[in-house]
Amino acid sequence: MANLATYIDHLLRSKGPGQALGRLASITRRLGPTSHRMEQVLTEYIDTLRPFGAHPTFPTPARIAARHASAMQELAAAGVDIAIHGDVHIDYSLCPLEVQVAQLRQAAERLRAAGILFSGFRAPYLRWNQATVEAVRRARLAFDSSLAIYWDAALGQDLPPKEEKSWQLLLDFYAPLDAARYPALPFWEEGLLRLPVSLPDDEMLLERANLPDGERLAAPWLHILEGTVRQGGLFVLQLHPERFRAAEKALRAVLTVARERRPAIWLATLSEITAWWQRRGEATFRLESVNDGWQVAVQAADDVTVFGRNVTTNVPQEAWADGWRTVEARSFRVDGPARPTIGVGESVSPKLVAFLREQGYWLEAATPAHRLVLEDTHFAALDRLPLLRKIEATDASLLRFGRWPRRFHSALAVSGDLDSFTWWDYFDRIGAGCDHD
Repeated sequence: MANLATYIDHLLRSKGPGQALGRLASITRRLGPTSHRMEQVLTEYIDTLRPFGAHPTFPTPARIAARHASAMQELAAAGVDIAIHGDVHIDYSLCPLEVQVAQLRQAAERLRAAGILFSGFRAPYLRWNQATVEAVRRARLAFDSSLAIYWDAALGQDLPPKEEKSWQLLLDFYAPLDAARYPALPFWEEGLLRLPVSLPDDEMLLERANLPDGERLAAPWLHILEGTVRQGGLFVLQLHPERFRAAEKALRAVLTVARERRPAIWLATLSEITAWWQRRGEATFRLESVNDGWQVAVQAADDVTVFGRNVTTNVPQEAWADGWRTVEARSFRVDGPARPTIGVGESVSPKLVAFLREQGYWLEAATPAHRLVLEDTHFAALDRLPLLRKIEATDASLLRFGRWPRRFHSALAVSGDLDSFTWWDYFDRIGAGCDHD
């Protein structure tokens, strides 16, 4: 009974009484007593992405996935990226560390026993606490995509008071970061890669703002896409399979724009992004002083791009974007006295150094030959965006590794929590809580 009361409290806090009743009605429409209806939707979802060379990431509760093991195995065979969405669909932000560790251990064991491949994690409801990060790390999962970042996207209209209240209720429930203050970028947190989800998501747009499919629904997502392109960042689009048919036109519009952008946007799964982030992190460079310049040697995978700005080299460069040019050679000379890296002072924050390195910037101990030197002794999450803007605004000679593979400018990952195949799957969460076994 305690867990049932917790679930009812969740519905009221995240949706309000009216939306809670509407949610039960939508589940009745979108799901069915068997998995047939959802399996059809999943096929349509995958078929929509395929012409764009994209595959979705579907975080799925392990107990639901194991119940429909054959369908999940077929999804994986079709290129779908499966992530853990807990063992059952509960609010992780309410659970202590030991419960979360046990939940993830049980989820991983259940999926392995069912022969279902999986990689990372997303918390149900995008709700997590600091213990979640530790639990995911202990489970040795590749990534966490629970952190949300909110873009103040123009909806093309002012919401009526009722819808505005409902929108704000869900926004408060998600507790996202503000995209005006935080960059939409992957980042490492004590060995765990965090991949932020961009809001507004499908629930906010379809069920809170009541936007129709088409241009009006696509507009906020296109606004986010342009924002992440400006940052060279990551747009993790959240569209639950159960709402796919209500947003298919908008999704196609976003994918079409993404595919036509130049420089290109990388369409990738969350697991592909994680594998790339790990591989790119292994790239190294070496500079040696030579007469009137610097000899550069790069060791990196073939899909790691070297970019230069305000540098003169003895090898061809090709214009790219934002003043950066590609340097295809792995060994080349840079002319001039300025050392083409970012210098860091002895007391600079290690967090600053780690963040810039994972974003691809080349850093070295500061010398008189550096045009750009950083001395910041303190560095927090709120300092990331101002620091990136400072670096991008400098006219110093710089070399760096591309943030994304093969000269891509930014990245788009289409994801959607596959919470249920049937009515009965959905009702699994009722009564489930931190003490669920």
